[in-house]
Amino acid sequence: MKNLTNLILLFCLISSVSFGQYHDAKWVLCSGDNNFQNNVILDFNNGQSPVVQLTNTYVPMLGENASISDAWGNLLFFTNGTKVFDKNLNFISGGNLTPPRDTIGMYLGASQIRGCIFLPYPGDSSKYVLLHTTREFLLPMSYPGWVYVDLPRHLYMTVLDKNLNSGNGGIVSINQVLLTDTLSNWGCFAVTKHANGRDWWIVVKKHYRNIFYKLLLTPSGIQNMGTQQIGLDNQARTADYYIFSPNGEVLAGGIGAHNLVLFNFDRCSGLISNHQLLNNPISPNDYADELDFSPDSRFLYSAERHRIFQYDLQNIFVVNAVQNSRLLVADTSFTTSVCDSPSNGLKTEYTFGELAADGKIYYTANYSCQEFSYFESPDSLGLLSNFNYGGLNITNLNAGAVPNFPNYRLGAVVGSICDSITSINDELAAGNFIIYPNPARDYIKIKLTNDYFNFSVKLYSIQGSLIQEQMFSYGHEFTFAFKEKLSPGIYLLEVESKEGRAMKKLVVQ
Repeated sequence: MKNLTNLILLFCLISSVSFGQYHDAKWVLCSGDNNFQNNVILDFNNGQSPVVQLTNTYVPMLGENASISDAWGNLLFFTNGTKVFDKNLNFISGGNLTPPRDTIGMYLGASQIRGCIFLPYPGDSSKYVLLHTTREFLLPMSYPGWVYVDLPRHLYMTVLDKNLNSGNGGIVSINQVLLTDTLSNWGCFAVTKHANGRDWWIVVKKHYRNIFYKLLLTPSGIQNMGTQQIGLDNQARTADYYIFSPNGEVLAGGIGAHNLVLFNFDRCSGLISNHQLLNNPISPNDYADELDFSPDSRFLYSAERHRIFQYDLQNIFVVNAVQNSRLLVADTSFTTSVCDSPSNGLKTEYTFGELAADGKIYYTANYSCQEFSYFESPDSLGLLSNFNYGGLNITNLNAGAVPNFPNYRLGAVVGSICDSITSINDELAAGNFIIYPNPARDYIKIKLTNDYFNFSVKLYSIQGSLIQEQMFSYGHEFTFAFKEKLSPGIYLLEVESKEGRAMKKLVVQ
């Protein structure tokens, strides 16, 4: 009966992750540049085709755009990168984010993209986290890696509570600094679910260097999980942005005018691996500004303003297989506009895109018209992806900004050694024990917050192989000595008792 109960609970957990969590249901859109057109909301509630809703508010945006709804698709919060607004698109008192260096951004919204994202706070259904950067620092021209644009200098966190201000939502804390460094321009961080299906990985790219910071958002707050060096180094880029595939297993970035980068990502350990480069065809006045994944994570779409290329990741571990799979799947370079509305003589560009809850990838027209274009079937190969040119009229012009979302519906990696929360009992959590020293050499000390009977400690390699196991009969503080000399690197330490199990990363030097 107990096993049956566990199976039922596990099924309910998977079902709730797979068929709910419509935090990305509402897209708040608007033009910038003093066009003074009202905000438009695209409603994808319950994964349905979008319903266009014209509002009576004007919150301008130049590029930055992030919003979050509750699990049922009701709008909660929105930002244009400089201010935070509630579910009615009213400014929240005290909701001024760290200002950008450019004064235009103060009034019309931040001019960056993918520099803000909302996340549900793990373990607290009333709270939400806004991770945000702003372009606040201009490198001296003599500095290695100098670029002519302002760069982010910090990763910030703002915490909000949907129940404050009579249910309209309010600020708990704002502009908390999580990380200080010179960060890459345009979406310097990417977010995906941890293998436990609850916590959030935050991967942040340093400007000019091949250094990736790794943070983990847990019910206990932000944990610094260290850094990793991988990929090309000493590369000065004005647009160095990253995005996770919906399944969280691939990290992709745009690293040059026509160059892309791919990595594999381990949602359990946070390990980045399998670095490889991709190249779009070089064409004048077009740039690799945008990356999007198909819902099944098989295809990567690279938008170069007037053209969109598709890459097949099915054989990602085969040398040159992804590069050789490149196909042109959309092209407006042959015409001035594919819009029904006035285009002002501008060619239609596909600068920004986003995978929506209905399984389609939508692209803005970047001021040239009031229609969105989209892939009807992005999970399909080549032209079967069926790009619909100008197929969705959104009533007003849009600045080009679309919201930045992670995959909120991504569940746990069931059976993974890092899936520590599908147990029926979970009194023992990661926040209930500490390990030190970390990094370690020959041993570690483990300290629990309570005394436990008959618990085990297991040490795993980063690939999941069991290296050492030791049983303890009772206690809350003890020494775990390594039986063999371990190679320097990242390991995983699991503590398990009848109250549950929890896991932490261990660095051996």
